[in-house]
Amino acid sequence: MLFSGVSIKNCGGFTHIVDSTKNIATMEGLENIRKYYSTFINSISKIVKSYGGKVLKNIGDCILFYFPKTSDINDSNRLKRLLNAVLKF
Repeated sequence: MLFSGVSIKNCGGFTHIVDSTKNIATMEGLENIRKYYSTFINSISKIVKSYGGKVLKNIGDCILFYFPKTSDINDSNRLKRLLNAVLKF
């Protein structure tokens, strides 16, 4: 179903902290838990943005993002360039 009537194909993804609930269960203090999540969110957001990506949503211990430049159907190497850049990271 299309809500806007427009379909755009591009590369997207998400990243998630494995066992975050278990990890924070052993932490003392709300400030440490906040720092744990904010470090993750800020670090991943910075990496995504450095490759021209856009963060769509912070979902607790998960970040949903996409890369708008990969939607150019006239550029057949768009995804390959992005993957090469990320793999060099």
